Formats: sequence, structure tokens, C-alpha cells
Amino acid sequence: MIIDSHCHLFVEDWINKRWWDGMARRAVLTAKKIGIEATPEDIRTTIIPEYWDPTAEKLIQEADEAGIDKTVMLVQDFGVGIGEAKVSIEEQNKSHADIAKAHPDKLIAFAGVDPRREGAVDLFEKCITEWGMKGLKLHSGAGFFLDDKVVYPLYEKALELNVPVVAHTGPILAPLRSKYCHPISLDNVLTDFPDLTVIAAHVSEGWWRDAIAIAASNPNMFVDISGWEEVVPFPEKYCISLREIIDEVGSDRVLFGTDGPSYRTPCPPIEYVKFVKGLPENAVGGVEFTAEEIEAILGGNAQRILKL
Repeated sequence: MIIDSHCHLFVEDWINKRWWDGMARRAVLTAKKIGIEATPEDIRTTIIPEYWDPTAEKLIQEADEAGIDKTVMLVQDFGVGIGEAKVSIEEQNKSHADIAKAHPDKLIAFAGVDPRREGAVDLFEKCITEWGMKGLKLHSGAGFFLDDKVVYPLYEKALELNVPVVAHTGPILAPLRSKYCHPISLDNVLTDFPDLTVIAAHVSEGWWRDAIAIAASNPNMFVDISGWEEVVPFPEKYCISLREIIDEVGSDRVLFGTDGPSYRTPCPPIEYVKFVKGLPENAVGGVEFTAEEIEAILGGNAQRILKL
């Protein structure tokens, strides 16, 4: 089974305009790395609208083409930090839950709630107990540290409900703020909640060595490799980095993810799955991967965490 453990639905009215503008600026830098010249205006008006997918129709089609059996959709709550969207965060969570219910064989929904919201814990509990969502996504780039005590009631509720928490880690595009996203802020959380499953998204990207150093001594910390599509054009760098991540964390705590649809243009899901799936035969850089390691990363670990 292949599971995309980190994906999103993009809808214009679900996130403040400032985010879409920031995403366009960031995409210019991503495109430049692979030799494509573009302007923020080009990306904002032509590429980003193609990502909007209010019914998950595009997501499901891409997953089917890539051979992905199940996809975890993560709600992003940026409103407190960068300005509220046109659609409330409660409506967004309910929409994700309804879409997952409509496609139970394909989709799983995680709630997204900023801990600073009034009634955050109650909304999170409703998402799990009434709407059938399966975990919590936290995006501290909206303006809080993951070990701030304001977040602890959500961790306590997640532990009570026996669901995992996915936390964004790694530098983030403006208007969100990277200073809140360093993985060191997970250290207190992992220590104070040793029975809580915490997934550090993106292996903290540029801070990945910091992330795996923390994970090495905290067995309740997992990492996902979503967003690492950026490195696929540099296979030696990718292989050496992934080998170090596995050696430090263990292949049983690394999860596959695409962060879709953000990287659809430079590396669509079908290409990323093909690349990772082929690592036992095609690894470069003087490192090797076993079929068992890659099978665990592509789906076995997420299957265990999600109790599928």
C-alpha cells in the first residue's frame, strides 16, 4: 500500500490572499532551481489557479495515476496569523471531513486548528468525534511556537483521542514566519507527551539534520519527506540525505508525502512515487536502500500510525 501522508486541498477562498501572493513569489525561486524562468505574476495568474480543487477531484486523479492508495488531506489554519479567509476554519474542516467521507477508500482528513482560536479544543474534538477526522495538523508559522503552553490543550486532547499530530517544521514562505518552525520547539512537546505520536513535516527541510538529531532520542517523533520533490532533480543529494535520515531515525519512522499540490509542476506525484519506489535499484551517491525500507516509507509506517 502506498500512502501520501501529507497533502492539501487548495481553494482560493480557504486562505487569505497574502498566502497565494507569497506562494507565487516562492515558486519563482523553485522554478529557477530547475532552470525555469517565471515571474510571480505568471505563477499567480496561470499556475496557482490550476491547483484549486474544492472537491478533491484533481487530487484523486493524480493519486490514481501515481498508484497512491490513500491520501491524507491536512487542513491549514493560517487565519489568526495572516488574516482570515473568506471561508471560516470550521467550514473548511467540515468540508474536508465531508470529502473524505465521500471517498473513504481514497481519502483521510486531518483537522487544522490554530491553538490561539477561541474554542480551539472544542472544534478539534468535534472534528474527530463527530466528523470522523483522523488527526491534527498544526502550522506554527502562523505565529506560535510548537512548545508554547497555548498549544498544550490540543496535545492533551489528541492524546486523549488517540490521534497523531502533524506539525509543520522547516523554513516557510512569507507571510508566514520561519522563526516559529524550527524543530527544536518539538523537544519539549516530545518530552512532555511521550505517548503522543508527532510527525515533523518535511523533515524540517533545510533544518533536516536538526530534526533527525531530535528524533533520534525521541521514539514518538516521526518525519515525513513531503516537499523533498525539490531535491529529486539532484538524485545524489537526495539519496545521501535520505540514507542519513533513515540511519539516524530508522526506516520505521519515515513517511512518504507529496505536500501536493504545491510541487505538482516541478515534480508531479507520479514522478515522485516512481523515484522513491525505484531507490532499491537506482540509488546513487554510494548508498543503498532495501526494498523493505522503501515499502515501509511508502506506506507501511503510515498504515500502522493510522491503524489502517
